[in-house]
Amino acid sequence: MENWSLEDKMSEGLTFLENTFQIIDKTAGNKVLSPTEYTLIKTTAGFSVSFNSPLKEGTDHKYQIKYKTKFDTSVIDNGSGHEGDIKFVNDASMTWKDKNGGDHTNNDHKEFKPIPPFQYNGQKSGSYNATSKKITWTIAANFNQQELSNASITDPISDDQNYVSGSAKVYEATINKNGTYTLGAEVTSDMGIKIVESKGSVKVELPDGSTKAYVLIFETSLEGNLINQKEYKNKATFTNKDISHDLSASVTPAHQGEFVTKDGSQSSTDSNYVNWKLTVNASQSTLKNVEVTDNPSSNQYIVAKDILIYGTSIDASGNITENKNIILEQGKDYSVDIQTDNSTGAQTVKIKFLSEINTAYVVEYRALITSDKANDVVTNQAHITGDNEKTIEQDVEKDVPVTNHNGSANGSKGSVTLEKLVPAKQNLRELIFNFGLSVQMVKKIN
Repeated sequence: MENWSLEDKMSEGLTFLENTFQIIDKTAGNKVLSPTEYTLIKTTAGFSVSFNSPLKEGTDHKYQIKYKTKFDTSVIDNGSGHEGDIKFVNDASMTWKDKNGGDHTNNDHKEFKPIPPFQYNGQKSGSYNATSKKITWTIAANFNQQELSNASITDPISDDQNYVSGSAKVYEATINKNGTYTLGAEVTSDMGIKIVESKGSVKVELPDGSTKAYVLIFETSLEGNLINQKEYKNKATFTNKDISHDLSASVTPAHQGEFVTKDGSQSSTDSNYVNWKLTVNASQSTLKNVEVTDNPSSNQYIVAKDILIYGTSIDASGNITENKNIILEQGKDYSVDIQTDNSTGAQTVKIKFLSEINTAYVVEYRALITSDKANDVVTNQAHITGDNEKTIEQDVEKDVPVTNHNGSANGSKGSVTLEKLVPAKQNLRELIFNFGLSVQMVKKIN
């Protein structure tokens, strides 16, 4: 390869950093060539480079060229909706002659797209704390560290969230080499920052002339709301020199839309019973007139005294732990009504919460297995209703396989039907007791 040269052209917004340029001889063990071994010329569009003697007269080694550029998105930034257009182009063309004097050319084209925070000149994220029921929104602006002029971050609060007054804080930030940022010191009003808060929005006016990145952090609350949305969204707008970018994020609260869930298992201490557990209002919505209707299958029997309701502890991630130190009082905190069908023995259990609730509760009870089968399945269907800005309803069903270790059930269910029979010409009275287990007990009384 003789008389080798290369021309490199860069698109608008790229600046060639001449002091980073290297030619590396891969054949010679990654030896970096001395600047005296080539001629490098910086051009308005990039650079050109060619070998000096003796490499100019010919070489068969393999070389690698490395250099850095600085990019400036502001010269190609057309604002919101055009972020995907922000890309930089590099074209390289090299020429040389072979040992027989033949001409050769090789061209290459590469595109570079900055990561989204640089395309949007900012980014937004959110996180939900299930303990406080608050969303923390974080907006980082001016990733490209451009000079600010009439710059602001404006963030309207949607109706499904409540702004936490006084929660807005602004921090300086350092943009790291890998595209992340490190939060710095909080910025106060005497440093050129102005925060304007209202129920429906937060606005931050940034200092003119600054080239720093800034981070706005504030909170919204779902307290008092119906927490049933898959996503809670928030969109901020960062504006600088009349160029604006929309920065959006969303969060999904733990257990959103969960108003009743159910679990059950045959008791490990007394196999005649199945233990049922309902989690009520895992979403932690604020609800009035909450009523849970439980419909156990007819092969089990429940008594009101076995129904207990416990409070819960909920961590920031939304993990719910039953708290048996908090026990609701029947008649004060909730009521229980059990109706039994005399013909089938099937029961309907209604549990009403007597006050507004805004957290999760666990309902526990045991049911006597009345099946006479060695192996059977008990079923439980639950339905919940409650009121907020609208009425919610939700259903859940659970099946539990059970094994009757005694071969038959112990106990009975249903009501007792008393029938008096007086046959003609006979002074005999029979009392027939029907216990709903297809078993009749007949007692003769003289």
